[in-house]
Amino acid sequence: MSRRILPLLNAAVLAACVGSTEAAVISDGSDGAFVAVAGSNVIDLTLPGREDGVLNFTSITIPANATVSFKRNALNTPVFMAATGNINILGTINVSAGGNLAGPGGGEGGIAGVGDVNCAAPECHLATDGGGVLGGNAGPPAAAGGIKSTPGYAGSGGGMATPGLAADPARFSRSAPATAALTQLPAPLVGGSGGGGGGGWMFFGVELGGGAGGDGGGALQLSTLADILFGGTILANGANGGFAFTNSGGTGGPGGGGSGGNVQLVAANITVEDSAVVHAIGGWGGCLGTEPCDANRPVFSKLNNGGLGFFDLTARHVSLSNVADIQAVTSVHAVPLPSSLLMLAPGLLALGAMRKRAA
Repeated sequence: MSRRILPLLNAAVLAACVGSTEAAVISDGSDGAFVAVAGSNVIDLTLPGREDGVLNFTSITIPANATVSFKRNALNTPVFMAATGNINILGTINVSAGGNLAGPGGGEGGIAGVGDVNCAAPECHLATDGGGVLGGNAGPPAAAGGIKSTPGYAGSGGGMATPGLAADPARFSRSAPATAALTQLPAPLVGGSGGGGGGGWMFFGVELGGGAGGDGGGALQLSTLADILFGGTILANGANGGFAFTNSGGTGGPGGGGSGGNVQLVAANITVEDSAVVHAIGGWGGCLGTEPCDANRPVFSKLNNGGLGFFDLTARHVSLSNVADIQAVTSVHAVPLPSSLLMLAPGLLALGAMRKRAA
């Protein structure tokens, strides 16, 4: 049985206090208090009962010297960290893309294309679009070969709160079109979009490839009927686009960057302190294989970057520092927390506990 309690009822009850159309999770407290230890803390979402990505805590405390990350579950859900009491974040929560995987809930980058338009070899294939709600567009392959073929097209970056970009024509002559953006946090909550794969090419009959699209950043919701104090760091960055194979004969298309992911905070009161950092940054677009891109990606990227993600806050009162380091499109929804919700919450928690004991 899912551990998210009465999701349909949650959606109806919390509609009055959630700014987007995404319903917040009400914790049943069954996972107890969460206090991160110093150093690395990896929460395994593949364990039984975590198939929906929901963590039901009584309180959440992440000290300044602690980092919390997640092992994705089979459904690649977002992370829902819910508490019945206060949430205090002074350390780091990381749902960024990494290790050739999107962050939890994010879309994977598109596959790089191999070979030109006439290639019939088994290893030849077209590039694919990035995954997610606004995956980057795949780059078409190069025109028919020859001694020097025209390049494959670059894939575009994944879109989210801002568009995924096409390659800058001053840096790369051919690109798939830019990707659109959303006007508000997606509902249901998801992570970032993968960048489009770059188109392939051929050289003297040898099938060569473009770059893979970067993976999207993940999605995180922190929710409580109490308060959130946030002075730490939340990372939901997308991954960089991949390198295109290049030599004197031509080049494939570089991959597009994955978009940043999405972060949502829902509470009675939210305080975002001066020290807070929220990065939901899209990955850089890819480069050519002959360029020292890892040493200086801003110089050599073809600028087919992924878009920014969302930072969405909903509470009765929101105190948001104007010097916090926030690299995301931010929305603040300061709405009354209905008294009916406060009265109903203990009943929901009790009912959830009864249902769990009966399961």
